[in-house]
Amino acid sequence: MKKNILIFTLSIIFTFGYLIEGYSFSFPSDSRRSEALKGNPSILIVERDVPQTRVDFEPVINHQALIANLSDKTIEMDIESPIPKSLYIIKKFYPTFGQESVLAMPMYYPQKIKISNYKILERPSIEKRNEEIVFRWANVSIPPGQAVIASYENYFGNLSQFYTKEGLRVLELHVHTSYGVSLKDGGKKVIFNLNYNLENKGENDVEDLLMDVILPDVVYPEGEKSEIKLFDTIETTASSQVKFHRGMLGDGFGKAATGTIFTANIPKIKPGELNKLWMNVEGKKGANRGECYPLFTFQFRMKGPPIWPRTILKSKKKLEIEKFYYRQANLVIPDSKLFRFGPQRIEVIPLK
Repeated sequence: MKKNILIFTLSIIFTFGYLIEGYSFSFPSDSRRSEALKGNPSILIVERDVPQTRVDFEPVINHQALIANLSDKTIEMDIESPIPKSLYIIKKFYPTFGQESVLAMPMYYPQKIKISNYKILERPSIEKRNEEIVFRWANVSIPPGQAVIASYENYFGNLSQFYTKEGLRVLELHVHTSYGVSLKDGGKKVIFNLNYNLENKGENDVEDLLMDVILPDVVYPEGEKSEIKLFDTIETTASSQVKFHRGMLGDGFGKAATGTIFTANIPKIKPGELNKLWMNVEGKKGANRGECYPLFTFQFRMKGPPIWPRTILKSKKKLEIEKFYYRQANLVIPDSKLFRFGPQRIEVIPLK
């Protein structure tokens, strides 16, 4: 069994086509949270930035702008998206544009807006202006009551941006990790204690958080014929907010792995709020050498300051524009610590 099992799994998570149910924006079921359109805008632009990871956990950002014509006349415009300096890098899997870059997650807007049709814009022109790269969709025509979607994925910098001394950081959500491990019965049994404090250090709610933690007990090194059984899981317990099951996904090295998958689904974490989770696993020790490297997945939505340059609309006619922006994390990343197996002990190793 090889590493490409994990690569295949990640591709399933990220590459389904875009979905707009009934050509409507996604909107909250709690109508009290709806935000009315201000004035009488001719254009509504909803922008979303989604930090993600690809093969070998390389960070990319999915930037998507949905531009809706709310007027009764066709509007023509140029759509431009500036790329931060040093982040325009061409590799096998990015940048991507158009249908290839759209996500399965519907775009969110707190008010229901009816759209009769929409068009996904394909590859833009790529222009260099002084030291800046700009993606430009020229002469875009939007009929009344319709919308266009300008979407792409681009390199998003180093993976280290998601790590802190205490653990992990995704947007303004900080995950403080504390691990313990012990051997019992003369080294035959191993007990793992995993503790996570989820703290919202931002000024906006963390919404619809879905977090998975995978603790591998069997790994499948690439190119090797046999699996490595680190331990046999005997018993698993967790705090009330956490569910768990056995499954196959991967470990922090990107190898295919089987183990316990813990899942926490938290509807909301308010600014300054702290959620404490714990997970315990007891097993029969199976390896004297090896490393158990937990893997995280994060999905949640959050308003807040832009993490990528905003889309620019240019038209010969004066446009009254209503703007809405948010971020939506969709990450698969290795933990900041791993468990290292030795003949006489197992250590928790922080990764620098």
